[in-house]
Amino acid sequence: MLKYSFHALGAAALVAVCACSHGASSSRANDRLVIGRIGDFQSLNPLLLQGSDTATIVPLVFSYLLTVDRDGRLAPDLAQAVPTIANGGISGDGRRITYRLRQGAVWQDGERLTSADVAFTFRQVMNPRNNVPSRDVYDQIAAVQTPDARTVVVTLRTPNSAVLSYFFAPDGNYAVLPQHVLKGYSDLNHAPFNGMPVGSGPFRVAEWTRGDHLRLVRNDRYFRGAPLMSEILVKILASRETLLIETRTHEIGATFAGSITNLEDYQRIRGVHAEKSPVYGAAMVMFNTRDPMVSDARVRRAIIEAADLPRIVAQASHGTLTVAGAARGFYGPDYDAGITAAPRYDFNAANRLLDEAGWRRSVGGARRRGGVALAPSFVYIQSSPEAEDFAVLLQAELRRAGVSLVLRPYPEQLYAAPADAGGPLFGGRFQLALLQILIPLDPATNYFLGCDRVPPKGFNLTRYCNGTVDRANAASLRTYDPRKRAVDSAIVQREVARNLPFLPVWQQANAAAWPDDLAGPDPSAFLILGNVARWRYRN
Repeated sequence: MLKYSFHALGAAALVAVCACSHGASSSRANDRLVIGRIGDFQSLNPLLLQGSDTATIVPLVFSYLLTVDRDGRLAPDLAQAVPTIANGGISGDGRRITYRLRQGAVWQDGERLTSADVAFTFRQVMNPRNNVPSRDVYDQIAAVQTPDARTVVVTLRTPNSAVLSYFFAPDGNYAVLPQHVLKGYSDLNHAPFNGMPVGSGPFRVAEWTRGDHLRLVRNDRYFRGAPLMSEILVKILASRETLLIETRTHEIGATFAGSITNLEDYQRIRGVHAEKSPVYGAAMVMFNTRDPMVSDARVRRAIIEAADLPRIVAQASHGTLTVAGAARGFYGPDYDAGITAAPRYDFNAANRLLDEAGWRRSVGGARRRGGVALAPSFVYIQSSPEAEDFAVLLQAELRRAGVSLVLRPYPEQLYAAPADAGGPLFGGRFQLALLQILIPLDPATNYFLGCDRVPPKGFNLTRYCNGTVDRANAASLRTYDPRKRAVDSAIVQREVARNLPFLPVWQQANAAAWPDDLAGPDPSAFLILGNVARWRYRN
């Protein structure tokens, strides 16, 4: 689960989430687990993290108010229950959310965890001096009150059902922080806590050697019970290739972030179980709808229909990914296959649409209009094997229709960078892009489709604006009834299918591999490290 907030680009780039294993036999005897990670952490303070950093650090060291179960449903963490109208946790007008904290939750230094810590952490999220990645949904909160040590009351300016999955829950990234450790700082950007934090999760930080490793030890005070492993070592690795090599040599025993194109390689490793691990997200062909070359929906549809996407996706992923059901990775539980199925491969129809839009074939077969060649740029992350293969195959396919796709691979950091740092997506310097995105649990898609979310104000990278979509998302956020929200989602799905600002082409997945005798990992889970306290070796 994982997301600049859960859905932001740090996670959208979807590099490794984590890699878990035991190392040498001596470590195994001590119930020691080695986790291989691609790249170091920016910080150990979850208020300053996003994407894979959050997905690793928070479940190991910190706690949410609400977490998520293996089926993608919200579940209690520090809170005793998920607030609902039926249990009195949500007021009749939808503006007041009440959380009751568990008894017995303490910080790793022994101090009691109370509602004051929740209120303090909210103030830090909203502190303009703190470099938090996003305040989405938090900025819709009018007040956070603490009538007693175990009660938190959140008052919203208007009803907003997304608050449940955002307020110190996985969609919002941010875990609860200890007031007694952090009070007195004007900002948290450079606090010593960021390198040696005190959390309430199953493991506590013992040592962080930047660029090399992070060592965690068991928190015997953990409110869900002491972990079965005594130590976790997070090892910093350089690449997915290194991850595979060290899994083969058993320096790394398990991973949940292997490249899906290497699934068969993991399956051939002796003593290792490997399988496809679905990720709550989608890879999509995305258009810059404000660019004149692809602003016409006919051109966007023609580009999609001119490519045999099922074949391209299968080839690019070595047979491990499929177009079928790809939109489930974006729309989640409200996905409607009858609405969102990809347009079928129809080369003749694609050619007719391009002719109608004024893009005529010239000598040599390339299409031009008004002296301009139909040569859209296609940006993608150069370190993603499936993305690189997909781009080359798509280019070859579109050439037959007279579309001269220009491939522009970017390093991950530049691809995800802000506009003023040269980032092509936030800067709008593209016609097409392959976006690999993680999505929030909440079904509203305003974060990606809202007319008011066009960069630099948000994450609407397609620059698509549709009043019907905006109204449907607004209606979805006003209700806590999942049936009504599904109706609103169907409206959004129909509009997107008609105008094609983007098209999901596969649901995200990694190669998951772990030792045959390691019990506990669940690659179908939304928060793979969420049950790490229960992991153990069978022998």
